[in-house]
Amino acid sequence: MTRFIPGLIFWGWNFIFLLFIGLFLFTGIVPLIFMALVQSAVPVSIVISLILVLVIPIIAVVLAVRRKNRTNAYLLRLFFGVETPLFIAALIRLFVLRQLNWGTGLLLVSILLACGYFLWTLYDDRFKIRGRFPALLHAAPATITLVFGAGAALFLAIYAPPVAAMLLEGVWNFIVAFFSFEWLANIGDFLRSGLFGALFVVFFLLFFVSSLVFIVAPFFMTLYYSQAWRNVMGLAAPHIGKVTFVVLSLAIGGAWISAYAKSGRQQEAQTIVWLDEQSELADVRDEIAARRDEIRRDLLNAYLYRYRYLQTRENTNGVARLYIRQLGAPVPAADAVQSLNRLILSPLLYEGDQHDDRTAGRLYQQIFDAPLQKAERAAVTRALQATWNRDEVQAGLLDIDARTVLISEQHINIEEFASQASVEIEEIYENQTHEQQEIYYYFSLPEDAAITGLWLGFGPDRSKHDKFVVAPRGAAQQVYEAEVQRRVDPALLEQVGPRQYRLRAFPVPAKATAVRGRRVDEALGDQPEPLRMRFTYDVPKTGDAIALPVLLEKRNVFWSKKTVRTLNGASADARSWLPSGPLGEGSEASAVLISSLPEGFTARRSAFTPDATPLNLAVLVDTSWSMSDHGEALEKAINQLKSDPSVAAEMFVIGANGAASFATPLSSYDPDQSLAFFGALSPQQMLAEFEKLRGNEDYDAILVLTDETAYLTDSAFDADAVNAPLWFVHTGSLAFAYDDVVLDLIYRSGGGVAQTADEVLRGMRARAAGLRIAGNDAWKVERVEENAAVIVPSEKSPLAAIAARQVALSMTQDAKTDLESLDAIHALAVAHDIVTPWSSMIVLVNDRQREALEEASKNADRFDREANTGEETLTAPTVSGVPEPHEWMLMLAAALMLALLWRRRREMGLS
Repeated sequence: MTRFIPGLIFWGWNFIFLLFIGLFLFTGIVPLIFMALVQSAVPVSIVISLILVLVIPIIAVVLAVRRKNRTNAYLLRLFFGVETPLFIAALIRLFVLRQLNWGTGLLLVSILLACGYFLWTLYDDRFKIRGRFPALLHAAPATITLVFGAGAALFLAIYAPPVAAMLLEGVWNFIVAFFSFEWLANIGDFLRSGLFGALFVVFFLLFFVSSLVFIVAPFFMTLYYSQAWRNVMGLAAPHIGKVTFVVLSLAIGGAWISAYAKSGRQQEAQTIVWLDEQSELADVRDEIAARRDEIRRDLLNAYLYRYRYLQTRENTNGVARLYIRQLGAPVPAADAVQSLNRLILSPLLYEGDQHDDRTAGRLYQQIFDAPLQKAERAAVTRALQATWNRDEVQAGLLDIDARTVLISEQHINIEEFASQASVEIEEIYENQTHEQQEIYYYFSLPEDAAITGLWLGFGPDRSKHDKFVVAPRGAAQQVYEAEVQRRVDPALLEQVGPRQYRLRAFPVPAKATAVRGRRVDEALGDQPEPLRMRFTYDVPKTGDAIALPVLLEKRNVFWSKKTVRTLNGASADARSWLPSGPLGEGSEASAVLISSLPEGFTARRSAFTPDATPLNLAVLVDTSWSMSDHGEALEKAINQLKSDPSVAAEMFVIGANGAASFATPLSSYDPDQSLAFFGALSPQQMLAEFEKLRGNEDYDAILVLTDETAYLTDSAFDADAVNAPLWFVHTGSLAFAYDDVVLDLIYRSGGGVAQTADEVLRGMRARAAGLRIAGNDAWKVERVEENAAVIVPSEKSPLAAIAARQVALSMTQDAKTDLESLDAIHALAVAHDIVTPWSSMIVLVNDRQREALEEASKNADRFDREANTGEETLTAPTVSGVPEPHEWMLMLAAALMLALLWRRRREMGLS
């Protein structure tokens, strides 16, 4: 009887597994997965692991069939020495390991080398060692095979006892349930399930047999790998001697163990602790600067530890729980076994705290003045691509410049008037992925431009496109975020800076999936037309140009040579988002009068030539890390201020992360004096430091010399303390957005944004003359006295929207934060269909959304937006460091759920 057991083990397990895979092939799951690979829906590394899982048993069967002198010993050696370790390794790579590190990489290479070498010695009947040099060479793979076999056997032996207990418990429960005959009540439904009923039966049979194999595997692996090493030693001994071979093996084995242990040495946890323990990071600024690259690497590794390690060492306690629960082992004994398990897996376990990823992200921001996801986007994206993880619905920092949604067509139409123009930009999007995507733009426009419309829809018939609604900015954001989570079509266009806007649209329909010559979308219904979005704005002409939006940042969306572009119906060419260069004909500034509100206003646009009005300025210098790249531009801005004899200025150098801040007269600033750039500063932090240093001194304006400031929030900031116009001078590009506290403060104080100090001086002198500056022109907004004669533009005239926006901005400057004042500004935006700092445009597609917006627009927080940093929440592994047996079962059960889902989709297609 015993002579049949080896064949029963080998042929029985492989037959059940191949039957299981055959049922999957028949149901179409495997072809679907490979089609997903072709269409880039599944990471390549995942599919390679899946292929290995499928082909390893097939190759083992082929090797057994082709063996002429096949024996029971050969079958057992092939099964436990090659097939089983490779199969388990492929499963672990598929379901547990994410991005390989040095430890996991060394382990996988060693497994392949050991199994390959063992197979060579097993399969080659003429395996011989001829000569001294070959004998020395064979010592390395033979030793690695022995070390791997011993380690793997020890690792599996840790799990074998509780698995055996679980199996016995399961068998007993099955016997009890079977003889209760309760299953007879559902036997009819089971028989009618046909193929899928058979799939479940085979699945549980496979799980049962695999559990038996798992239990006995440690014994056979130890036996066969040690025999293989002794056989090689016997063949090598005539050439180099047994002693030499043993000594060489000890050296090689020691080197391998040393390398494996060394791969587990981690310094990122120590770096996290060291940085987090500092009361002020500025105290160790010089050391951080000296170790800049090392600290960046450590923080990144800690941030991605869930992707590069199995689990934290502290939280790897599944083995102890198994021994206590299944075997009733005392806690000290269970902990001892757990410690042995941790020792074996030490290079694969993270030595730090389970929350180090959050801490690393925070410290990276504080030190390097940039969100980690943005600054290390390539590394984070590679980690995600090595997993099953899919991006979140909303576009985040990881989607910056991602090539997921192609602009297939872009059409720009400009209608010119005497002194202004109406511009329409329409884009058609084609999703290049198999998931719905959100498109996301940050762009800038001149401050006197007025956005007048936003539409979203499918197909060329514009009358069927959904139109915008002007809503309070907080209510619009709240409804948009909720609808994106529901995966229902919305679009949102909002002002996030004096010149900056944010445009978002969702969803761009997923790319169709081809299966068996048909598209799934065709089986389920007609493929929708590509998403179309268009928006319009009115803008005064300036010189010989009509301003087009300037792209600040994009997420998910891209263009290529395939993009069809037109300008007023004619073919256009552009390498950037929109064409550049002068558009339209020149014009002179003209007066604009409007009386659309009950109390009436005049808004006059005119050219402005600044005088030499004396100004007393406070100049705040941002010394955060990112400003180190803008030293030349910073010096230029300071020199512009110093060169104006009518300007008196005090310079406030603001330190970050505990670094000292100080004040000095701008006139005494030495350009050769080096500033220490370090850490991160938010606008709120800079203004708070300024308030501490200013004393009782009053200034005509506050200038903040900074770069494209990080989008940060600080709820503790006292905005009422700022009693002078606040200007941000960006030495690089404009900031993408401001926190609403800062944005509101800019407008209420009468400030603005600029890219040169001269722009600020011009704006301040215009303010002294009772004007608002906007580009090269200035605006005068006044209330119209009752019965005064005014010129009222027609409703279709671009003048109405442009002038209404200037009135709204003027009202914002004088407004308080009470709802009555904000509602008055919002009413003007609604009346003229324009976007303002307080009012956004949102496209809604059904009555439920409209009701939700109406309700949100009544809330007391209707003008309050939540800060959108763009950081994405990365998924954590769904299994513990090393899966327990029941988790393997859940993995296979998940595969069965895929099969059932696919069956349902097929039935829907057939119906």
